[in-house]
Amino acid sequence: MTLNPVLLDPYIHNSDLLGMLKNHNSDFIHCINCESISGTVCELFERLVKSDSKKPYANELFACYITELLINTYRTKPDNFYIPEFPCKDTILKIQKYLDTHFYKDIKIADIGKQFLISNCYLSHKFKELTGFSPKQYLTSVRLKNAAYMLYHTNDTVNKIAAACGFYFATAHLFY
Repeated sequence: MTLNPVLLDPYIHNSDLLGMLKNHNSDFIHCINCESISGTVCELFERLVKSDSKKPYANELFACYITELLINTYRTKPDNFYIPEFPCKDTILKIQKYLDTHFYKDIKIADIGKQFLISNCYLSHKFKELTGFSPKQYLTSVRLKNAAYMLYHTNDTVNKIAAACGFYFATAHLFY
């Protein structure tokens, strides 16, 4: 099973749970053996498949199922997840959320530091500690994930998708 954090962002409001999918250190393991909770996982998937997205509170129910899945996975293999604690963690998480939701804009990391009142050096160091990526690498990754999603799920042109995902340089120099 693969869970896409880009799609789950609107549903998971606990930053540590969502961070289990988005943040990792160098020892991160992408595949987890959940055999010990396979019954629970199968039951959750059955509920997800059988749920009617047109019924009231369908999104809330979906969020509950995914949250339960993440919690059970964490409880089974807590060492596979990286949930660091440091003084400005909340600020770094806000910056991560900002990048996740404003990826389509022309973002400069120096401007982010000013906006969130944090030095660029400290921001880069702590952001990489939390996510495993520099802020610029993370932003590029978010843009690419969103572009891949749009390429698969829309009929938009590559030019339009590139522009919609913040790849302004690409549309200006490569496609015209």
